[in-house]
Amino acid sequence: MKKIIIATLILTVILLLITISPYVERIEVFMIIGSISIISIIYNLFLKTNQKIGQVIISSAFIGFLFSYIFSLFDLVVDHYKVIQGVPDGRFFTLSETLSEFSDDLFIIALLVMIAVTLITFASTTIISKSVGKLHNT
Repeated sequence: MKKIIIATLILTVILLLITISPYVERIEVFMIIGSISIISIIYNLFLKTNQKIGQVIISSAFIGFLFSYIFSLFDLVVDHYKVIQGVPDGRFFTLSETLSEFSDDLFIIALLVMIAVTLITFASTTIISKSVGKLHNT
């Protein structure tokens, strides 16, 4: 299972490197949500056994926020060097100006991804654990 998590992380990084935009775009946010949801589901179902619902929600929220912020920050830094961004006076943004320009947006994206990952993980782990439980009872 750890290999699947590592493969998911590597695939997400590659996909973020392929997309070129001066900002974290909608398609990138969906890629981040999908990959973090896979990581969170694997973590909660297979690496941490016998968790209560509250623990699943807390761990998936933490994983969702942390990884989302890291992936979004990574994408913004990489895209900063791939896309030339100018300001109205004709000079280019420095990396610190780019990060400060989008810092509020990165935080909001991280919150939205956290909510999506938490909901997806909760629904998936509930469905999977109930279906596996039914298989064991049969």
